Amino acid sequence: MASAPFVRPRTVPLPRVWGVRATDVVALLVANGALIVLMWVRHGGPDQLSTPGGPLTAAGQLAGLLGAYLALIQLVLMGRSPWLDEAFGMDRLAWAHRWLGFATVWLIGAHGVLIAAGYGMGDGQGVIGEAVTLLTTYPYVLWATAGFGLFLLVGVTSLRAARRRLTYETWFYLHLYAYLAIALAFLHQLFTGADFLHDQLAAIYWISLYVIATVLVIVFRLGQPLATTLRHRPRVAALVQESRDVVSIYIAGRDLDRLAVRSGEYFVVRFLTLDAW
Repeated sequence: MASAPFVRPRTVPLPRVWGVRATDVVALLVANGALIVLMWVRHGGPDQLSTPGGPLTAAGQLAGLLGAYLALIQLVLMGRSPWLDEAFGMDRLAWAHRWLGFATVWLIGAHGVLIAAGYGMGDGQGVIGEAVTLLTTYPYVLWATAGFGLFLLVGVTSLRAARRRLTYETWFYLHLYAYLAIALAFLHQLFTGADFLHDQLAAIYWISLYVIATVLVIVFRLGQPLATTLRHRPRVAALVQESRDVVSIYIAGRDLDRLAVRSGEYFVVRFLTLDAW
């Protein structure tokens, strides 16, 4: 009787260990926030405090800068960067993403209201009149207002009461508008912000923040899943009706033993159909 051929088992690869600590990430984010405030001080922000409406304008500028910064952090937090997942875990990242998202909406909304109120006091007119002036005469303010409307839409649909009434697909597609909102906010900041208009170094710093956040999203949220799909060619091998409302999906592929995973991990699977991609 012939014996089975000997097959040398291959070592199962494990995911890369990044060695990033949560405290280091938090310290880096806080330091960047402090640097943003210091740049505002360097550009003469506190000098407005002695002018009519100046305190409101100064608070509005700070709210806008910090709101834009938190929006970028939002992108990175849920961009599926493996080093962040390792440092914090998905549950803590989701918790931070949720509450920083609400803070972003409040800060950007405060930015618009405080700037209109501060400018209005300086010009001798009311908040509504000044807001109309800003929308109709200042460049890219209307774009930024549209961006805030998209942020507000994302924030409202993230409330628990709204989530209970929305399907996951609807909620997910609405959240994609956050990318457009950040792009509109960037244009507003680029063409009207003091950091961009009067300080080339500060402009380079802010542009670098936007570029880094965008690259992380492209690499880990889009590039890595696409590369994994092309490498292992997953496909649905079988569907088994386990009970009246439970179906098991068996997925096969190429070299799945080389897929670097750990016990307890889960996959987000998208099926390439028009209604479920």
